[in-house]
Amino acid sequence: MGGLILVALAVRVPRLGATNLWLDEANSWLLAKYSLPALLANIRASPGSPLYFVLLKLWVALFGESERALRSLSLIVSLALVPATYALGARTVSRRAGFLGALLLACAPMQIYYAQEARVYMLVTLLTTCTVLAYVAWRQAVCKPGTTRAETPDTAPAAPHRSGLTALSAYVVCAVLAIYTLDLAVLALFALNVDALLAGVGILRARRAAFGTMRSRSPAYQSGAYRSGAYAALASGRSLWPVARSWCLAQVAVGVACLPLALAVDFRTAASSQDWRRALGIPDAIRGLLDFFASTIHGGYLYPWDLYHAYVDGWGAGAMLERTLAYPLTLLAVLTALSYPPRNARTGTVRAVYLVLVIPLIAGAAVSVEHELTLPRYFLFTTPCLYVLIGAGLARMTGWLRAALLVVLLATMGIGVATYQRVGSRDSDYRPVARRLAPELRPGDAILIQPPEMGVPLSYYLRAHPVPITGLTAGAPLRGALVPTAGTRTWVVLDYRSGTFGGDADSLARILPGHVITDVVENPGGSGVRVIELDSAAPAHR
Repeated sequence: MGGLILVALAVRVPRLGATNLWLDEANSWLLAKYSLPALLANIRASPGSPLYFVLLKLWVALFGESERALRSLSLIVSLALVPATYALGARTVSRRAGFLGALLLACAPMQIYYAQEARVYMLVTLLTTCTVLAYVAWRQAVCKPGTTRAETPDTAPAAPHRSGLTALSAYVVCAVLAIYTLDLAVLALFALNVDALLAGVGILRARRAAFGTMRSRSPAYQSGAYRSGAYAALASGRSLWPVARSWCLAQVAVGVACLPLALAVDFRTAASSQDWRRALGIPDAIRGLLDFFASTIHGGYLYPWDLYHAYVDGWGAGAMLERTLAYPLTLLAVLTALSYPPRNARTGTVRAVYLVLVIPLIAGAAVSVEHELTLPRYFLFTTPCLYVLIGAGLARMTGWLRAALLVVLLATMGIGVATYQRVGSRDSDYRPVARRLAPELRPGDAILIQPPEMGVPLSYYLRAHPVPITGLTAGAPLRGALVPTAGTRTWVVLDYRSGTFGGDADSLARILPGHVITDVVENPGGSGVRVIELDSAAPAHR
């Protein structure tokens, strides 16, 4: 296990601060700079949860606000996720399955990406995995497979073992922390409750099949075969109900602890803040669900038709190999591994792993029909379960098939990591913009940026040079947005999202509030940012 953690560390530390803070990360920095009351008030108007940002605020106070410092919190959390994934696989399937699952998680490009991002997703993934692990420990404590104690309805335990209460307490704590990190984690709790319900129904059916009513003493029960089964510790209804009561009380405790979060959220404002999400429709939502499995291995967003174009349009041998691995070989390897379920998949604790993977993803795909959700991002907390199940399938295969599929998976991950390491920036890169503006800014200068939210990453890179930044919504006219003072300069920054980003110089000159001195596009080949310097003393068009 120590070797896997070292592998994870080796692939996560390089280039930790090499790429720019993109919009969402810059928002994390901004929230961490707020006072605690202001931070909580801001969260109230969004669908987010506050725990990560409170921790990041403390982290920034200790380690600073550089890109590396901001992202290192997620990196540390991602290292803890490796042994947590191993423990989940070892408890529910086998040590080999746990090791293979942890190996895939340690090397997966997607995990590396989110380990190098100053956002909530890695923390909620760890907390959700710990929640599932605590639940599994509780189920195994109150219902131990292979129990041979000769319990009768009169001598069966009336309450769970002390270790079960400890595990249940850990479940409550981890569940509350997960929801306070990302509210979507409640879907994982719903999946665990489904598993608990199915386990309870299975216990009642097994007891009834074994000896009918409590007074019947059927030959099947007297023979001891039932007492040595998976549900022997809960042979009687008298022992089942205290366990069920404890579980229900745990859910009540989680609900009460999360009630302040639910009451604090302004649901109308939070919902309106998500109006930008487009509707995917059923076909694209299903495609997004299928793409989830390939992207968890490769890390990129490759599509099946990319393989066709790579061959027909001559994209090159490297592009063809990458897309052949991603589609169809990686998808085939994942589906083959998932087709080798553990022997106790229908009744054992590994069923909870399946449910925590499937239920949130189906819910996410259903929501995406009307409001797009990026499944690998918002449902990253399901990926340890996926890696464990892939590891479980690999562990059950014959040696040559396991080796072949493992080579395909690791080769795809290796190519994905290499592709990710070549990326120099994330979305709009405001570092060159700040380098251009910082030495030129003079007292009285102002910056007008469109769209307004991009003022946050620009503010981060200009934090050593305070200057007023005025935001302008996308599509709003530039003229009249800012009334400059004579003798000062206005810097107009147009992100590629702006409707006027691609306008020619003459058309822009007619709508800009001043005379154009310079007009430069940074990163013209990608997510560009256009920087226009205006002399307010000599407006060209009025």
